[in-house]
Amino acid sequence: AAEKEMGEILYSKLGRPEETIQHYQQLLARPTTAGRKDVPEMLFRIGRSYFQLWRFDDAVDVFSRITQDHQDSPWAEKARFEIAGAYFTHGEKGGSYQKALQGYERFIALYPQSVLVPQARFGIASSLAEMDRLQESYDEFEKLRGIYPAPGVIEVKLARLRDRILKRKGI
Repeated sequence: AAEKEMGEILYSKLGRPEETIQHYQQLLARPTTAGRKDVPEMLFRIGRSYFQLWRFDDAVDVFSRITQDHQDSPWAEKARFEIAGAYFTHGEKGGSYQKALQGYERFIALYPQSVLVPQARFGIASSLAEMDRLQESYDEFEKLRGIYPAPGVIEVKLARLRDRILKRKGI
């Protein structure tokens, strides 16, 4: 319990991602840790710590491990969402926006009742915009009107997309 609390302190209170990764990896390497119900949570924190360090490929690897090895855990849903977010944040490198788009779509297909669905739809719309698929992006953001938790953000996105679409048309 004390070791888990130490991981919580490193992760949440001190914000030390390198030390968080090391701490949880050491815990997970112990034979006594296997089978514990908090393993997916520890893995999730490792993944988020990699994300904070901009080590997106490592983050995706850890999150994917959660979705494969702990698919019945509530952490699998969060990990699936984070995979798409890691690809999106990674940017243009290696087709990451397309991977993000696919990741968000897969998330919605697997977890259609999730509270994270509006954020996943926002991710889809944002990925489309980054891939310069402006009208598709606009249509997706339009669908978020009234359901996204920050309506002002949707209006700003729509206005910017309208400007980009008009500029493309030479108007």
